[in-house]
Amino acid sequence: MHHLQSQLRQRLDANRRPALSADHRIILRPETREERRYAEYFYTQTARAFSGCFDSKLWSYLIPQISEAEPTIRHAMVAIGAIHTGFGDAANRRQIGLSGEGQFALQQYNKAIRHLIGLQATAAARSWEMILVTCCLFISFEILQGNRTLALNHIDAGLKILFGCEHSAIATNCSSEIYQELRRFFCRVNLQASYMGRLLFPLGFPSLDAIDFGVAFTDMSHARSALDQLMNKGLLFIRSVGVDRDARDDSFRLKKEPEQQALQRGFNLWLVSLDKLVQKLGAWVQPTELRASLLLRIYHRISMVWVLTVLARDEMVFDRHIADFDAIVGYAEVVRLTTEINNRNSSSSVFTLDGEIIAPLYFLSNKCRNPYIRRRAIKLLSCCGRVEGMWNARQYATVATLVMEVEEGACPGAVDSEKDVGALARVYECFHPQDAERNPCHVVLMLKPDGVDTAFQPRKEVYHW
Repeated sequence: MHHLQSQLRQRLDANRRPALSADHRIILRPETREERRYAEYFYTQTARAFSGCFDSKLWSYLIPQISEAEPTIRHAMVAIGAIHTGFGDAANRRQIGLSGEGQFALQQYNKAIRHLIGLQATAAARSWEMILVTCCLFISFEILQGNRTLALNHIDAGLKILFGCEHSAIATNCSSEIYQELRRFFCRVNLQASYMGRLLFPLGFPSLDAIDFGVAFTDMSHARSALDQLMNKGLLFIRSVGVDRDARDDSFRLKKEPEQQALQRGFNLWLVSLDKLVQKLGAWVQPTELRASLLLRIYHRISMVWVLTVLARDEMVFDRHIADFDAIVGYAEVVRLTTEINNRNSSSSVFTLDGEIIAPLYFLSNKCRNPYIRRRAIKLLSCCGRVEGMWNARQYATVATLVMEVEEGACPGAVDSEKDVGALARVYECFHPQDAERNPCHVVLMLKPDGVDTAFQPRKEVYHW
């Protein structure tokens, strides 16, 4: 297997040459004009949309280079370029699938699958790195198509491979560039899949201890990678506590509180390191770096709220974090404004592969009962008009509005502050029983209208978005 990894790295090294023009790339391979067109679209548009405001060697450099020698990767890349070309209307991805680009993309996707099956007996197909690269592309294709179940299944498969490699002798060279980039990608989709109800894979984080000593971040991507690791660790802690809100004995709390405090220290030290990086960049900070720092601050604060509230049994605990919610909405308003300015007339203005503001604003809209901050968050979601990974802003703005109306509708009088929304009126959890992105859609709200010591009462709703 070490030999197979060496072969892949040799291919990468052989392809490391100065950036070629589109015409030079055309000469290198026997492709149709249509295939070349969508490959070029991937190079110039899709890689940027997938990277967002963080530098990503995986999309901008490594995958395009690998595609020069690997037909499986090339066809999958062309398929993604084709489907992304038609991504002008984020609200209706079904139309993309039925379009000419959609049909062509499906043909290319099937070619990628056939090449992968045909190469099962060759060295390239058995390389776990190559399989994970292919898995990255298949995940991205299904997310673009709006096929959430298939995307989640590919994420599960990729995480199982990565998890298996890290707990065996296969991953002998964990310092390689392609390994590090793949690991960062799967660390992020691990979080996305968990938000969608899938199991969180307990990936190991050997570099996490460095955060406890106030490591200096070299750039925003470094800061993001460290935060992703902390968020994975934080979410594992939250999953270990559970969401049942049942009465717990003192021994359970005594066991969990030190973990909670250790995570809080980790998040606090991470913020110190981010502040040092921003201070170091000073007046030379680029607009994309400033936007990236705001996104990181959003996820830092929302993660702190998750971790600090998980041991509480009722929803009133979130009222302690109104200042955090206010700050998060303020950051998101700036991010949204800069996104509109930077991405005007660009396909990346309606789609990005990674989560940015939709998921944290949705969580905030459900947990912040201050009517003014809550409405600012929902307004941002409603005006966003974007899809970020598996998060459609329009859909989740509708669900957040529904939750708000259910809670405020159960209050006896006008809601002027969070204190006006009583404990018995609050929605604890909100579940989507379907993986598919459908319209209309079903949602199940979990309430405890008879008190925290009683069983959950589900309330089923159908909403149009």
